Amino acid sequence: MRALLKDILDPKRLPWLYLGVVVFAAVAVAVPAIRPALVYNRAAIAQGELWRIWTGHVVHFGWPHGLADGALFVVIGWALERSHPVFGRWSLLVLPAVVSASLFWFDPAMNIYGGLSGVNVGLLV
Repeated sequence: MRALLKDILDPKRLPWLYLGVVVFAAVAVAVPAIRPALVYNRAAIAQGELWRIWTGHVVHFGWPHGLADGALFVVIGWALERSHPVFGRWSLLVLPAVVSASLFWFDPAMNIYGGLSGVNVGLLV
């Protein structure tokens, strides 16, 4: 049991990038004033605010939403860092864009979106 715990908490194998995203998400929940500049906003993206394609996924609409998404995101990241680290790291760049593009093109009624849920589902699939 001790060896397993030591392996789990090995600093070299922790999902640092995933933890960083969750910290960013926690800041976005704790400082609501920054959310409007980060959230996926269809009209703003159409006007060229392309950063929202990625930052919209760190915006959560309250602590329960953020905690649930963030916890699952870290667990998935931890597993990916052990099994497929290259895929896991590339997915942080690619999956938010895929989810946002899918929303933009296939759900034109979705004007505002926030959360890691779509990325979590993509990682699980």
